[in-house]
Amino acid sequence: LQLRPLTSIAELDRCAPEDTVIILFGNLRPFHEIRVRLAARQPPQRLDDFGVLVASNVATGGPQRPFLVFPEPDPALWGLRIVSDEVCQPAETAYQGRPSRPLLRPEHWSRNHPVFRGMQLGLATDTPGALIGRDADLLRLAVFPPDCFTATRRPKERDGEELDFIYGTAGDGQRRLLVVAGHGVFCNGLMVKPDTDNFLFAYNVLRWLQRGPGGKRTSVLMIRDGEVVANFDLPASSPRSLPQPSVQVINTLLRRLENEGIFHRFLEEQVGWHNVLKFALLTSAAGLLIWGSFRLVQARYTSEATPLVYGVVPVPLDRKLLDQRTLEWFAHNALWEPVQALARGWFLDHAGVAAPLWDMAAETSMPRAEYRTGWFRRRRLRAALAWLWSLATADPSRRVRRRDFERCLVCLQRLSDAVQAGELSFPAAATPVGH
Repeated sequence: LQLRPLTSIAELDRCAPEDTVIILFGNLRPFHEIRVRLAARQPPQRLDDFGVLVASNVATGGPQRPFLVFPEPDPALWGLRIVSDEVCQPAETAYQGRPSRPLLRPEHWSRNHPVFRGMQLGLATDTPGALIGRDADLLRLAVFPPDCFTATRRPKERDGEELDFIYGTAGDGQRRLLVVAGHGVFCNGLMVKPDTDNFLFAYNVLRWLQRGPGGKRTSVLMIRDGEVVANFDLPASSPRSLPQPSVQVINTLLRRLENEGIFHRFLEEQVGWHNVLKFALLTSAAGLLIWGSFRLVQARYTSEATPLVYGVVPVPLDRKLLDQRTLEWFAHNALWEPVQALARGWFLDHAGVAAPLWDMAAETSMPRAEYRTGWFRRRRLRAALAWLWSLATADPSRRVRRRDFERCLVCLQRLSDAVQAGELSFPAAATPVGH
């Protein structure tokens, strides 16, 4: 709802009532400081001008005063009394079977009020108090079920006096005041339950309080048990750190799980080895199908737009025809022919060896070379020479791309420079090196 939190009660001095919501959970003592600050303003302001939510079951008196007057500067406006005893309900009708969590049904609240809009499941409470407002200026909006009771006052001992849960102003009025007998209705444990309307109730309450006479209120002062909640992005209380087992305990646990075969038994019970085998076979078949399709696409015959030229041409070839032939090579990644010609020519010129064709490559080994350089340089030259030999003896189905062609040119230049520098030589060369 984009409400900006106030960091202290003192910030109320700079906030207009029509732009501010005040929320008080638990302890009611901070209202004294709020009343003093509002009375000291010029002109003095009343608490009724703000949007106010009070949710508390904490009594401020002793056990001799079970009924407490709500600490409001003008008691005639509110006149509520808070029962200090906890309200309970029989386990068979209470939420989750816990007597400390009375459950209110739709027949226990005013369905016409905006704070209860859309609620059908029920409103669960947690250790609530009770409100008695025979002299209150506010409207009774929700009551406890008839079977609810307190520790000192059973249903038959109340003399017809009801225990109420929520009081507030009219839904369409200018004043936006709401008093709830306990803030347990807003706790996380009940807000996230899917079988209650607690989250919807909290959302409705905030939407209703946010609507002021001048539009939407933008600031909120939230006080929980006497402490101002200055940041809504953080939890109201720091979470407890969970104990962590030591490394030795974890290793011992894993060793026992392995020795007892827990993982194998889990797979056998939950998955089944026949399913694992079936999955492995299907995966292997799919992999073979993909690999076979890839090889089939690579070995397919691709038609070329430029016809091959056979025999001796009596007239010079058209330059455009050769350029188109080169473009077809690059377009179909069919650079095997020029790459193999360059590789075979290099071995013939520098090693005096005519590289065999691809169908005879298995019967002929790469010519023996001698290196006169360091270990790292020798390793790089040997790898480049082996790669160039694989190009010279490659079969025509090998797809040679443009980057392979460029790499071949770099490799040829590097090996030629090594031969000229005396770092690489072929003892069995039939022709002079570089001839």
